[in-house]
Amino acid sequence: MKRKLVKVLLGGAAVLLAVMGSVVLLALFTPLPDRIAQDLLAKAVRRSGGTLTIARREGRLIKGVDLYGVSFSLPGMLTFTAHHLHARLSVLPLGAGIIRVTDVLIEAPDLELTRPAPGGRPASPSRSLPRWLNVWVPRFQVKAGRFTWHGRPAAAPLRWRGISAGGSATLSNGSLHLALASLEAACPAPLPSKLRASGSLGWSPGGTARFDGEVFSALSRVKGRANLKADGTFSAGLSLLPLALREAAEGWATAPDLSVTGSAQVQGKGGALRWKARLDAKGLGPFSSDGSGEIASGRLHLQGTAATEGASLSPFWKAPAGREAQVAGTANWSVDAGSGSVRWTADGELRASRIWGFSIEDARVRAEGTAHEGSLSVEGRAAMAGAVHGSLSWGLQPRRWRAELAGEGVDLQGVLSSLSLMPALPAGLHPPEGPWKVGKLSMGQEAAQGFTLSAKVTDPQGGEWSVAAGPLGSGRPVVWSAEVSSLDPSVWGLGPAGQLGGRAAFRGPAAREGLLDLELGSGRWDGVAFSPLSLRLHLSPSGTTLDPATLTCDLGRARIGGTLSSDGRLQAEVKGEVKDAAPFGRLAGIAGLAGSLKADLRLEGPWKNPSAEGTASAEDGAFGALRLARLEASGRWGGTGGVSDLKLSYTGLRASATELGDGSVILRGMPARAEVSWKALLPGRRSLSFRVRGALVPPRMNLRVSDILSEIAGKRFAQEGEARVEWTRESLAWSGLVLVRQSSRLEAEGRLDLRGGFTAAPMQGHLVAVRLPLALLPLPRTAGAMEGYLAADLTWSGRLDAPQISGTAELTEGSYTYPESDLTIAPITLAMKAKGDRLVLTRGTATTREGGRAEATGYVQFRGFLPASFDFSVTAKAFPFVVGRRIDGLADVRAGLSGSIERPVISGEARILKGKIELPDLAQQQPLPSTVRFVNVPKGFALEQEEQSQGVPVAGRLRGQVVLSSQGGLWASNRNLLAEVTGQITVRLTDKGPAVGGRLNLQQGRYLFEGKKFTIQESSLNFDGTTSLVPYLDITALYKAGSTDITVHITGSPSHPNLTLTSDPPMEKADILATLLFGRPLGDLNAGERSSWSSAAAGMAAQYQAAPLLEALRGKLGLDTLTVGTASDGQGTEVGFSKYLGDRTVLEYQQIFGTLPGERVDLRYRVNRHLSLQSQVSTNGESGGDVLWEQRY
Repeated sequence: MKRKLVKVLLGGAAVLLAVMGSVVLLALFTPLPDRIAQDLLAKAVRRSGGTLTIARREGRLIKGVDLYGVSFSLPGMLTFTAHHLHARLSVLPLGAGIIRVTDVLIEAPDLELTRPAPGGRPASPSRSLPRWLNVWVPRFQVKAGRFTWHGRPAAAPLRWRGISAGGSATLSNGSLHLALASLEAACPAPLPSKLRASGSLGWSPGGTARFDGEVFSALSRVKGRANLKADGTFSAGLSLLPLALREAAEGWATAPDLSVTGSAQVQGKGGALRWKARLDAKGLGPFSSDGSGEIASGRLHLQGTAATEGASLSPFWKAPAGREAQVAGTANWSVDAGSGSVRWTADGELRASRIWGFSIEDARVRAEGTAHEGSLSVEGRAAMAGAVHGSLSWGLQPRRWRAELAGEGVDLQGVLSSLSLMPALPAGLHPPEGPWKVGKLSMGQEAAQGFTLSAKVTDPQGGEWSVAAGPLGSGRPVVWSAEVSSLDPSVWGLGPAGQLGGRAAFRGPAAREGLLDLELGSGRWDGVAFSPLSLRLHLSPSGTTLDPATLTCDLGRARIGGTLSSDGRLQAEVKGEVKDAAPFGRLAGIAGLAGSLKADLRLEGPWKNPSAEGTASAEDGAFGALRLARLEASGRWGGTGGVSDLKLSYTGLRASATELGDGSVILRGMPARAEVSWKALLPGRRSLSFRVRGALVPPRMNLRVSDILSEIAGKRFAQEGEARVEWTRESLAWSGLVLVRQSSRLEAEGRLDLRGGFTAAPMQGHLVAVRLPLALLPLPRTAGAMEGYLAADLTWSGRLDAPQISGTAELTEGSYTYPESDLTIAPITLAMKAKGDRLVLTRGTATTREGGRAEATGYVQFRGFLPASFDFSVTAKAFPFVVGRRIDGLADVRAGLSGSIERPVISGEARILKGKIELPDLAQQQPLPSTVRFVNVPKGFALEQEEQSQGVPVAGRLRGQVVLSSQGGLWASNRNLLAEVTGQITVRLTDKGPAVGGRLNLQQGRYLFEGKKFTIQESSLNFDGTTSLVPYLDITALYKAGSTDITVHITGSPSHPNLTLTSDPPMEKADILATLLFGRPLGDLNAGERSSWSSAAAGMAAQYQAAPLLEALRGKLGLDTLTVGTASDGQGTEVGFSKYLGDRTVLEYQQIFGTLPGERVDLRYRVNRHLSLQSQVSTNGESGGDVLWEQRY
């Protein structure tokens, strides 16, 4: 059985081998394969509905066939041509039913695919490929191929060139499998210029297709896997490793560095699809997108979402460092396209993001548009803008765009600074702090209309601004305008507060060529009212010209006009008058300016330093610490390089507290060869004059100083030889400065090294003084006179901020004379020794003729060559003191003197041993009631204000305070008062003189009133802290007149006191005076006593505020008027009264007391309102009558 089976198998194999051999022999030696292949190819072409032509054929399949001029056309779908096609059929596999084609080569193929028109697609083949057909192509090669895709009829075709490929192919069981080993092609935009690919492509008989492969370019790599089923269902997965969008130059030109990585999945069926993508991009950040789409009726509709937690827009928006955009948020979008139209919408929300350096808290964005136009609106909140809303619209046919923005709280300064657009403003000038309100900012451009801009904003202080520009563009004039109202200059750093408004308008062919009109409306600035002002400036490439214009305000008037050329040369005329320079200084930012100014000048030359010619003057002027009564200047100032011939004269010049008097300065020549003459008349019988010649131009100033002449109190100090001053950028040196007078001599030389700056400049110096009068030194300013001589030999080294001094100084023959007094402190001796930056007082004593003695310790500290501060302590025993003209005496003193030369300060305390306070005497008074009046009041009765002795001012006035205390020995007195006082007062030294405050109690003494000595009771002197030095009296004094106690109460000024009389037992005011004088009431006095009483009453009225007493007297006597005063000849007192005896009759009586006493009686009768009759009788023998006519107007 087994043998039979083996025989059958061997027989079958032999038959099979025979058949296979026969097939091989037929293929090798007959044209059968070529005929079969030709027949199959013809059937396939017929089934497809196409046409195939071959221009020329060479060889056979078994040995290799070459086809030339191959052309295949499928109407409405594709056209294929090839220059050369080579293939060889392998014989051996034929026996197994496998067609193996090797050495496949396709040269210069050209494939064109055309999108079929709707309804024009040809019918599909009726049958698929036969399953028995097995074709194996182990290797094929394509060279120099081309591929063209024709899409929509109106769209340009896409062309691939230079296609080369290699790989293998298999057809088995009706399925086609293509393995690409390599594929290269030159691609059309927007694809990369060259692509490479590898992978596999399969197709099954049921219509299922699949792809698995990679696509490469120079910068990109994409892996993909896709499946397409026969029912139209498809799915695909892509991996971007990465995808460099910069290779798609047409669509991503603004994002050359954007490389996307990540994955995307797409699935769908028929015309519907869905996708999900999770992507990341270098420089952009992670983002995701989900969505769906549909293709129906020739239209494409896509909709989806996009989200990012922090994507940078830098790949799309190139910005400087720190201005990058970083956004986070979500968006919904949709696209609808078809029939040549596209419409899209987007609706998104931004979370915390940054755009151009600005922080956005949140925002809502809505946008819509087509392929040719679109619009966008946004509402949100930003860190430096608060709540904002805006819009943007654009169009391509014609080209246009328009943007609008509005906000309630814009930090304009912060925004401009963040954008690096904040201009460099002058020192002190700055925009107002706080949020700005942008009512509307609009800008845009129409295709043929040019760029336009308009804005309305309100600054934080309520200033309203409006700006407009345009239309601007090539070939158009430059037009813009700006207007502001309710502007407060102070919030811009422009000095004090005010209210201004104005307008500016420009029109010209270019930004720097045209007319600029400026208009300033009526306004106020620091209380200064400005009249409307119009300025016109002509701008051109050659320069700017200002038409003459006049500025008028409360300060004065100014007229200015001129030209500033493009090379920086100025020609201008200025003429004006400033009534008060203080507000002008505040407006101009010049501190300490005061006085009135006038100028009539012509300016010419470089605008930074032009020459000036004309006249200028100032009165009651001030600049910083300088003060002057008048300054006049005339001539020409040549600037840095011109010739000068300038004369200055001034009067009443002061520097801080130092009086510099009057003087004149003459400057002639060029800065390189200038000559300056200076003459000054100083207070205190002092004068100074000198002459300087040499170069006055930096960086090297070489000067010779000669003819120095200084006169002090009639004593002349003259220069010996010639001094030299040399000033360069590196150093300042002076030498040869010698002033001499008889045995007095002053020598000085020194040098500063300026290479490291002035403040800490290394220094060297030497000063020698021989019997130098103290009048030359800056001593603290006092009322008295300080005299003496200084001898010194001092050397400086170190730095200006930390000098090192060596040497000694000594004061000899020193003395101090109190003002308006022969009291002198002498001798005063001081010995000082240098130590570090100080002169330390090693010995300091002062004595007086009365036996007083004072000792002092302390030091003077230097900064550079000048004393900067000092601190001395003084103790004295039985030392004289003087406060004004009123207070003086002897006291034990402990005091300190410190501060600076400009501001010396004294503080301390003094215990008065003995002294006096001189009070002013009583003066004439004016009673208040109209029924009690003075007649013929002599001049000079009022106490005149005392003038404080000023002395010779050489430094700052001494300030501070000293406390004076008394336990007794201090007496207050005038012609009426003498009393010992105790207590404490404080003396403050002020600019107006010493001011005294405090209270002194009267311990014992008397007050003289009407010749009677009243005993002082509880009383005091009260000083009010002013410079009058006159205390307020509060005195109560008692006098016993028999059994009656009379009390006088004096209050007020010693020269104008108020008088109040009281008694015990109580009496009328008139009776109190009568009892004081005669011991009994007024009604009990005889005629002579009444006359004496009247004299006393007149004296009281002239010296005291005793109006109540006299009014009581008038009422007591039943009189209509009472007159008290000085007689017309000034030699006595006059007392008079009048009494109406009826409606028309009045009786007048006058009595004069003094060297020429007398009495007079007048009787007047009024007939009517115009006519009166008068008779007069007197004790000096005069009598008569008069007829009086009166006419009142």
